[in-house]
Parts: sequence; structure tokens; C-alpha cells
Amino acid sequence: MKLSIGENIRRLRRAGDLTQEQLADRLGVTYQSVSRWENGSAYPDMELLPALSDIFGVSADELLGIPEGEKEKQAQKLCDEYCAVQNAEFPEDRENERYEKLAEIIRKLRVDYAGCDAVWKFWLSSYDSMLKDKRLLPEVRLFAEARLEKRPYSTDVIEKMAVIEDDDHIDAFIKRYATPYDIGKDTLLMTRYMQRNEPDKATPLQNQKLFKIIDDAVNSRPMYLNLNNKTLEHCFAENTARLGILHAFAEETPTPEHPITCGKGVDYWAQSRLDIGFRRACYLASMGKTVEAFTVLEDSVSLLEEVMKITGRVELETSRFTPTVKWTAEEGWYNPNAQPGPLERSIFINSSGGYCFDIYPSVYLYMLTAGQGWEWFDPIREDPRYLKCTERVRALVKTKQQ
Repeated sequence: MKLSIGENIRRLRRAGDLTQEQLADRLGVTYQSVSRWENGSAYPDMELLPALSDIFGVSADELLGIPEGEKEKQAQKLCDEYCAVQNAEFPEDRENERYEKLAEIIRKLRVDYAGCDAVWKFWLSSYDSMLKDKRLLPEVRLFAEARLEKRPYSTDVIEKMAVIEDDDHIDAFIKRYATPYDIGKDTLLMTRYMQRNEPDKATPLQNQKLFKIIDDAVNSRPMYLNLNNKTLEHCFAENTARLGILHAFAEETPTPEHPITCGKGVDYWAQSRLDIGFRRACYLASMGKTVEAFTVLEDSVSLLEEVMKITGRVELETSRFTPTVKWTAEEGWYNPNAQPGPLERSIFINSSGGYCFDIYPSVYLYMLTAGQGWEWFDPIREDPRYLKCTERVRALVKTKQQ
């Protein structure tokens, strides 16, 4: 294979705005030597390659002009060598020799082959040796940084480092490299704790994940209402499913008088119960099930009244599925539309796991009084019971200027 190192030295020297004399001075050679390299009549000594690479900011392979295909072969060869050394039998008194060989291979991969496709094999096979010999971690950390600089968001690197990184560096690593999607913080930490056999640390994350799954199921809903009968049936079925999931997860049984709250006080599902309840009353009214509609509406309005009685900060019931997540509710004054205007008294429900809900009475007053989009309430709007419920909700709306 013909090397193009002379042409590369000339190209890189000129790109760096260096004369032959300046490059020679930095290397401790004569400018005639640099000239011979560039015209192809001589090659630089091997020990000068690291210095040339540092001056030009390139790898030794790039300096030598090794083709990409050849680089991939060399990277594959090094990865295979790493696996062979890792799996070889070494006497106890020669374990240090294994470490030195593995560290040298990692350094070579980092310096010359960090951007190669073939290095995935290293990250696939590096678990055991990293966890057994922590001395390798500094070299691997540098290799990971080099790889991620060449290939940002390489999931193989990020996932492996999330497991093998030490406790002193893991927070900084995750903060730097986690993404909101498939390699998010919680996902990486869960993988880390499970691979390192640390179930006590994994349990809180498992609980949060469980709650997120249930919360998504309970709080998914149609974006709007319309008068198409098929859509009404679909919305009611979806609402019924959501309510069933909530009752099952809360381990409760609805009663005829309390189909939404099951006769319980305010809990961390209060916002979900209110949303499900007011919508359910709307669907039932449009379906001509007036008695059921008012039962649901009464249960929901009563819950809202109980919520708005909260003053200060109170602790809420915690599910046995999420014993490590603590829930609290407290009053506050916020603008529900996040715009200049009056503040509304609301109840903020918060968890130690990072979940939070705001309950504004004006949201439910809008559901009861808005015409467009909530026409399904029309069959019962003139009923005295409906008007009384509306006034009860209106009385809960307290505002003040900012």
C-alpha cells in the first residue's frame, strides 16, 4: 500500500499556515528533512508521527493516508485482539500484564480509530473487563469522549458507559449525554442499576415508570367533543376504560352514589377524577342518561369543593404500588393561561417523583358554561340541578390581580 504521508504533510502544513522552517523547528529537525518528506524522497521517522499528529490535530492513520477500508480492518483487528486478551487465561501474578495490554489497545482505538464503525465490537464486549478492573476506566472514559465527539449520541457507547462509569462521574456523564428520548436519564440509570445488581436503587425508578404508564393511560383523552354519534360512543367507551384503570390502580370499588370518587377524600388522582368525571357527565347527558349524568356531576363537583378546601400544605394518600413516591397538595395563586391578568386560587398537587398537577376551578366552570365544543351538555343545561352545580363551581373561582 502506497503511503501519501508527504502530500498530507504539505497539505496540513499549508492549512496550518506553517513554513517548512517553522514545522522543522517544532519537530527539532532540519527544513531539508521536511522538504524531502513532502517531495516523497524520504519518510519521517516513526517516533515523529505522534508529534506530527499533535501539531496538525489529526490521527496517525489520517497523516499516513491509510484508506478508510484499511482503517476499518485495523480497528476490527484491534477489537478482536482486545477480546482475545480479555478472554485469555493469565496466572494471578501476571494479571497486571493483562491490564497493560488492554489499556494499550484502548489507547490505540481512541487515538486512531474512534470514528470507525468496527469499534462497536469493543463496546459490545467491554462490560466484564471494565467491571472487573476499574483501572481501565480512565482509558475507557477518554475513548468514550473521543467516540462521542466523532459520533454524537452513539447509543452503544452511552448505554455501556452508563453502566461502567463510577459513582463520582455518573451524574456528570448522564447530564452531558442523556437525551429526552431512547437514551433518557431514567432509562440509563435503570440499565445501570440492573446491570450492577443494585435493586434498591432501581426500585424508585421502577415505581416512577409504573406510575407514568398508568398516568398516561388514565389521562389520555379526546382533544375535543363533537356531535357525531359514533364519536360519542367512542369517547364514552374510552372514558369508561380510563375510569376503570383508575379504580383498579387505586384498588377501590365505585358505589352508586360515588361512581367517580368511590367515597374517598382528596387523593393524588384528584385532577384525573375531575377530568374524567366532568367529561363523563357530559357524555351521559348527551346519551339521554340524565339520572346517571347528575350522579356523576354531583360526585365530581363535591370532589372539587373538597379539593378547594385545602389550605397550606397537606400530605396525600400514596398507592402501595409507589410507596417511595410522596404526594402533597398545597394552595397557590397562579394564572391558568400563563398570561398577564388576574391570578386564580388553585391547588397544586406534587410528587417527590417529579409529577405535578394544577387544579383550577375555572377549567370546570368553562366546561359547564361553554357552548361551542361542549354541546353534549345541552340536554340538561336548563335543569335546576345543572344550574345549581354550575353556581357551586362558580363560587370556587377566586381571583386577584397580579
